[in-house]
Amino acid sequence: MLDTTLTDELTGLLNRQGLMFLGQYATGSANRRAEPLSLVFIHLDGMAQINDSLGHEQGDRALVAFSELMRSSFRETDLIARPGGDEFVLLFNGTNEEGAFIAMQHLQGKVTDFNQRADNRWMLFFRWGCAEYDPQRHLSFEDVIAEAGQAGAAGRIKS
Repeated sequence: MLDTTLTDELTGLLNRQGLMFLGQYATGSANRRAEPLSLVFIHLDGMAQINDSLGHEQGDRALVAFSELMRSSFRETDLIARPGGDEFVLLFNGTNEEGAFIAMQHLQGKVTDFNQRADNRWMLFFRWGCAEYDPQRHLSFEDVIAEAGQAGAAGRIKS
């Protein structure tokens, strides 16, 4: 069980502080063991519209639902974080970029199923970007986050 200062109160996922602490450890470990590590940056789309038109309680429900879908989609060894707002970060230990892409396709399937069966006045949509950790290119954990975030912001992958 993690210290409450490292977790997001709403979703129970890692918060920014928890992500940075465990992410730096994970990149150091991947570097020492010469194992792949991939990071996915997710932006949950449409949250402003949900909050503005349906209220913040419904927005919170959407964030919690998305968090639960991620928890059920990935391994216990993968780190899932909500550093703030409608942004999420996944850290896939022992996984290259291709493996992260496959995992994200699994999440997309779960989100599609959720949208078809859930009785909500809102739907979940997200876009994401991925970066595989490379100690030659990424001087810090923040560099990996920035690269994945830029890929997601560029709209390279939309789900």
